[in-house]
Amino acid sequence: MNVTATDFDIRNLSGTQDSVAVSAKGFVEVQATLSVPPSTTMYLLTQDIGPYAQNSYFLRNTGGGSVTVSVEIAPVDDADFYVSGGTTGVGASSNYLSAVATLMRYARLRVQTGGSAVGVDAYYNGRA
Repeated sequence: MNVTATDFDIRNLSGTQDSVAVSAKGFVEVQATLSVPPSTTMYLLTQDIGPYAQNSYFLRNTGGGSVTVSVEIAPVDDADFYVSGGTTGVGASSNYLSAVATLMRYARLRVQTGGSAVGVDAYYNGRA
């Protein structure tokens, strides 16, 4: 960046007369509501998380049985590259929340059901 001025005075910043405000940070939310069939693994809300500094997934098990959930990340959007940070069981009427802690380009939510169909509400949130 170049700055050009006439009579440009450089001074130290002072809390009594100077301030910095950060506003309008980019934020995105994506949501999906669906029923996951019995004995099925589904991948939900695959996102390019590169533009965002903070990323999280939230899942609400709306009923029908329990699910196993994990957030998977990958450097490219290719099924062979996704890795999971660990799985969590989520019972009926319970919630799951996970932040993406490792720097990576893509993320998705992996949901696996047992012997019964399960309803889920899933959300992805990203903030620049």
